[in-house]
Amino acid sequence: MRTSFRFIARAAALAATLVVGAACTERVLVPQTQAVQLQLELASQVAGGSRTVTVRVRYQTASGGLVALLDQTSTVATGTQQLSVPVDLSKCLADAAHVGGPTTCRLRVTVELRDAASGTLLDTVELAAIDASPGAAPAATTVTVAAVSTITVTGVSATLIQGQAAQATGVVKDAAGNTLARPITWATSNAAVAVVSGAGLVTAVAPGTVQIVASSGGVSQSTSVTVLPAVASISVNPSSASMFTGQTTQLVPTLRDANNNVLSGRPVTYSSSSAGVAAVSSSGLVSAIASGTAVITVASEGRTATVSITVSPMPLASVTPTSVSATHTFGQSSCPQAVGTITITTTSGVAVNFTASVPHASLRLATAAGSPSSSVSGGAAAGGTAQIAVSFNCASSQSVTSSVTVVVRNQANTITETYTVQVSVPVVVP
Repeated sequence: MRTSFRFIARAAALAATLVVGAACTERVLVPQTQAVQLQLELASQVAGGSRTVTVRVRYQTASGGLVALLDQTSTVATGTQQLSVPVDLSKCLADAAHVGGPTTCRLRVTVELRDAASGTLLDTVELAAIDASPGAAPAATTVTVAAVSTITVTGVSATLIQGQAAQATGVVKDAAGNTLARPITWATSNAAVAVVSGAGLVTAVAPGTVQIVASSGGVSQSTSVTVLPAVASISVNPSSASMFTGQTTQLVPTLRDANNNVLSGRPVTYSSSSAGVAAVSSSGLVSAIASGTAVITVASEGRTATVSITVSPMPLASVTPTSVSATHTFGQSSCPQAVGTITITTTSGVAVNFTASVPHASLRLATAAGSPSSSVSGGAAAGGTAQIAVSFNCASSQSVTSSVTVVVRNQANTITETYTVQVSVPVVVP
């Protein structure tokens, strides 16, 4: 659609006779109107019925403001039409703040074209400034209005989450690729899936697929939007954790919708209530920093779950296994009989000393450097191990159930840890 507007301004002034005194008569020209007659040539190539043309004329003030002089609406048929628009300049000329001098007004003219039947805005044109004064018509002004050729919609992704909103933006262009300042109307193909406001704000309502349609100047463009179900609940594995300083634990969240279906591909964020105790990465890896407790919050789409973390100091050592056993056939098994081996492994990066004892008279302990006894002692280097052999001395035909107590201390003797290893020797008498 291309519409041409041609303005021709004509000035009109009337004169009257004024009688001065009784002796003589003098003719004085007194302006009774200060008008400019604007001739509007409307050449519309838009097919269809009649059009409504609104012409708005304002004058400019020295401060940059605009003051209304005229707001005239006419209904015209398609094709080339002539409109006569009289503009009275007296208000402008009487305003000391107007631009243009004592006899000239700087006019701003806006022409709005609508479909008469539907009221749909077809075009709005802001003309260049026109300097007009009574008695001197300004040069004719011709304006060509281009039709809408394309609309490009941006700002809305192909997928939205239920409850999510996105601002759609439409860019209107003519056939030459020039951007046009045209109003856009928005519509949805299914308001049960997604709604769109008059300003283009799209809100996802329920899962499904919908078309969001932008229209301007008789041209429409749609964009497809798929609405995905929202996260209704989050569970995390582990739901709580006890950790030693220096250790890490990976949190694994499971997201579900309102129908308990597992959801994937959703963004998840992690935060710690006390990062000095337990820090958490963007991928959910928890690092134990110092002794204390912290709460890790896992969030997605407004839903949250929490994981309680308890951090304790790293122990000096680990003592394994927690139990040893061996079956002894009285009178037939070798004596003494090996029951098992206890291993002390340093874990905190410091050397340790240890003592071990067993109360039962039929059990003996031994290190690599010592003889079997009811109690032994030794040490393990930082990052090293030490072993204690447990044996049955065959002194009894009764089954034995007892325990070995292992006490581990740092070399400064400021930290003490105690471990217990269960010992079981069932004795079979043939």
